[in-house]
Amino acid sequence: MKAELEFALLNAGNLFCCLGFSLIAPFYPAYAKEFNVSNTILGLIFGMNPIGGMLASLIVGKLLNNGNQKTFLYLGLIIQAIGQFQFPLLSLVHQQEYFLTLSFLGRFLSGFGGCTFLTPFYASIPQKFPETTAQKMAIIEFFSSFGYLAGAVAGSILYEIGGFYFPFLIFGSASVLIALIIKFSFQENNQILTQKQQQNEKDNQIGYITILKDFSVLTSFNVIFSMCLAYSYFQPIFAIFFQDQFDVPPVDSGYYMSLAPFSYCLGAFLISRIKVHKQITILIGIGVVAISEFMMGPDPLFGIRPQLHLTMIAYLIFGFFIALPYVLTLPSIIETLEFRFEKKDHEKCICLASGLFNSILSIGEFLGPFLSGLITEYLEFPRSCSILGIYLILSTVLYIPNVFQNKYKIQRVKVQTFDEQL
Repeated sequence: MKAELEFALLNAGNLFCCLGFSLIAPFYPAYAKEFNVSNTILGLIFGMNPIGGMLASLIVGKLLNNGNQKTFLYLGLIIQAIGQFQFPLLSLVHQQEYFLTLSFLGRFLSGFGGCTFLTPFYASIPQKFPETTAQKMAIIEFFSSFGYLAGAVAGSILYEIGGFYFPFLIFGSASVLIALIIKFSFQENNQILTQKQQQNEKDNQIGYITILKDFSVLTSFNVIFSMCLAYSYFQPIFAIFFQDQFDVPPVDSGYYMSLAPFSYCLGAFLISRIKVHKQITILIGIGVVAISEFMMGPDPLFGIRPQLHLTMIAYLIFGFFIALPYVLTLPSIIETLEFRFEKKDHEKCICLASGLFNSILSIGEFLGPFLSGLITEYLEFPRSCSILGIYLILSTVLYIPNVFQNKYKIQRVKVQTFDEQL
């Protein structure tokens, strides 16, 4: 199968994995309330997906090489589908214990399988497309983030068509189909595997702690963590806020939540088409996202009563500017690592960065729903968003040195090149 066709197919799998994360946001919370599930437990259920993803990313990122990419790709989709198929079984249970068990298991397996697929997918791009890595990464980030943000509206549509079980059957079946195509159409690169085995001893000298010692890499991963935390924060409580504050039915909340995916598409499209200073653009993105959090309610300190159109404007701005760090942060991290390490270590660094990147995504996705469920037990939705906004402002401040460090690196590279010419 040609490389471009493989990329298109893997991107379809990428989209379905990411859509599956927020698929249950519009209709599952109301269904869980029928079993007397508290907001805190609801947040934990949502958070089981990224817990599974975090474990899978760290394991796969360490074991990954070019020879076993195919195995991890199709195995991840199969596991993810098994997780999705747990949720239709909820219609057959009537006790809270069984309901919680199936919910926790389904979300964990979906996350574990999804990141088992995504980690080798991210790592394969610089190797298969060395001349167009930045472009391919932008496309991947676009579909990944769009999937995370658009799952709610997809869930609402499928829920209206076929009821509670229908969205999970559709997404699970699609994952199985793509896994089978990968299994029987893709080929392993045994020659590259042999080369990796010969250099295995050298590769093992670099680990997760090694790449995190660079301050710019550490703060860049914090940016991704904060962005995932910011979006996933809304998953279990946004629909409830819409229903309580604006009398919006749970099934319709997915359509309101689709404003962020729409504006994200625009932001990601513009970023992929124009040449920008990565670090400055990332800084602007997280700064504006932080400000939008204070207007999501808006916070009572502003003296403005909650209004649906104000909340939607803030959410629209949120979606547009969150695209900037989502699309640009991983390419920025890879550039930093390629500058720091020798060329022979670049492939290992990319695998580790991919595993750590997806792991950080998962951690943020876990803590977002959990913290929102916990905080809203004691505070109103607008105030809880402001607390998150304060953290995002701190993340913005921590990232500022990256802008100046990047200029230093450019100057250093120029000096080295000049010295070599002499």
